[in-house]
Amino acid sequence: MGQTLIEKILSTHAEAQARPGEIVDLAVDVRVARDFGGANVVKNLEENGLGLDDPSRTFFTFDCNPTGSDQQYAANQQRCRLFARKEGVRVYDIDQGIGTHVTLESGLVTPGSTMVSTDSHANIVGALGAFGQGLGDVAGAEDHHGPLDPGEGFVEEGDRASAALAQALAECLSALTCVNLLNPGHPCVMGLWPFVSDLRTGAMTGGSGEEAVLN
Repeated sequence: MGQTLIEKILSTHAEAQARPGEIVDLAVDVRVARDFGGANVVKNLEENGLGLDDPSRTFFTFDCNPTGSDQQYAANQQRCRLFARKEGVRVYDIDQGIGTHVTLESGLVTPGSTMVSTDSHANIVGALGAFGQGLGDVAGAEDHHGPLDPGEGFVEEGDRASAALAQALAECLSALTCVNLLNPGHPCVMGLWPFVSDLRTGAMTGGSGEEAVLN
């Protein structure tokens, strides 16, 4: 059986062929942190004495609070700006647009490239035939630092539908557990909303047949 588009991209950026169930070290072309999570990436880097592997591959995008009217968001944005100024990182500021769209429109992401971001919608770059993955702020700091040279991370080729279903179910059960801890016996409606990427194109499949099957 031939490889999907995502498997081909991962294989091109790794030293091994990406197959379902395998973990590969992945060369990351673009790293992005937004104002939501970006300040924590900076905090994790600074508190652990970590530098940036490659500032030219690292970017900030501010799109969660484009007016800067919320004091906490404004403080987070400013922390990122000061760090970017010191490290020579480009900032796409509050007037530039939606972060994931900026990566496409500015040419940061190109067909066949890889991107990680603190934005959970990073897989939208699949529309351009690229690989995008959202990370938490700790993992984001690790990847911005670059555990290998050049900037690399690791990706596990999932078992596709069954893995996505298991993860979505676990997330729903954990949410129900939290509700019952706060208010035991409170009625809840359980519904999965898996964020699935089409492995043929890398695009998010919201509202598609793939998500209907999982639900």
